[in-house]
Amino acid sequence: FMKFSLFFAIVLLYFSSATLLRGDVSEATFQLWELKGKRRPIYEIDLSNTYGDPNPFVKGKYTTLFADGIMDKDVFVEQMCYDAYLNEKQIDHQCYDRGDAVYGGDEYQFTFDFFVPTFVPVGQWYIVFTFLDDSKNELAAFRVDYEVYQ
Repeated sequence: FMKFSLFFAIVLLYFSSATLLRGDVSEATFQLWELKGKRRPIYEIDLSNTYGDPNPFVKGKYTTLFADGIMDKDVFVEQMCYDAYLNEKQIDHQCYDRGDAVYGGDEYQFTFDFFVPTFVPVGQWYIVFTFLDDSKNELAAFRVDYEVYQ
């Protein structure tokens, strides 16, 4: 019985420490997302300067996403929409007015603050952010992937 108790205590300690070390949420990764009709994006997002702060996201805290890039032509960024997916199923869709006039060749920095609830369901998450002009044409899109462990 004592050997079993010691083994059980070691296993429990191992899994507890592994969970504590990795936290509740994995580090987010960023990638470009293909536009409908496989069109070329007008907003050239620079992934080397696209990130979240903090990263990994923290439950019960605000996070700010940043995306930098260059507009290829004069546009009016009317909206930013996001679609949230949990384990490959879409669970949310929201659009926010931007109202940004950007000239071709100019840098455009997107920032977006959001609250990460403490009750986020466990699983594989990804969020697709899409930028729309005043005619609802897609300008660019990027995807954020992360996992919630507990």
